[in-house]
Amino acid sequence: MKPMKNIFSGNKKALIVFDCAGFPDMQTSEKRINEILSAGADIVELGIPFSDPMADGAVIQEAYQTALQNGADLSKITAMLKNIRDTFPEKGLIISGYCNIFLQYGYEKLFAELAALDIDALRILDLPAEEFAEIAPYTEKYGVKIVITASTSTSDDRLKKLLALPGSIVYCDNAQVAAKVKAQTVLPAAIKACSSFDAMIVGDAAVKTPCGKLADLVKAEQSKL
Repeated sequence: MKPMKNIFSGNKKALIVFDCAGFPDMQTSEKRINEILSAGADIVELGIPFSDPMADGAVIQEAYQTALQNGADLSKITAMLKNIRDTFPEKGLIISGYCNIFLQYGYEKLFAELAALDIDALRILDLPAEEFAEIAPYTEKYGVKIVITASTSTSDDRLKKLLALPGSIVYCDNAQVAAKVKAQTVLPAAIKACSSFDAMIVGDAAVKTPCGKLADLVKAEQSKL
């Protein structure tokens, strides 16, 4: 069973912390992730640095640029993730990024490595549901599920299509969207800075917090669950 399934198996609310993989450099990034998980975060979502992250805000864009300038790339990140998974076999790990990165790396290679690392889910920010067939053979072959995103602009028909995909968790814009999602699926619903549903996401706040101070942030956010 994937670690994330165990995390949600007892109806426990989970804390998801986002961080930029390779930020500010590979060595410090591993220390940051260790600190986040050691402090009690249930799941870490690691964003793969990209030169044109259109779906992300200024804080994450700046972190990605720093990571890229300091040599971060997907092969180094997967090597780092092996250390993280060996240290934290019970924690949830989500990888997020953009199509171009994963296409250049190769879907076959990517999904094989994610499966070997027991990664819970892959989030591709710019892959619409209509193009899911592009990665469907790999999700099925390697058993790596995806993060589904539902927003206030997602129609009822589109939500049904999204929830039919092999997802492991649904990221929701707000509580209203999460309520609609939970009425149609048993998948956990996660919302940024909101503890009303299955999981709360901490994003920019973690990226802006320096190594050595992340444990305090995680404990403060946990107290809201």
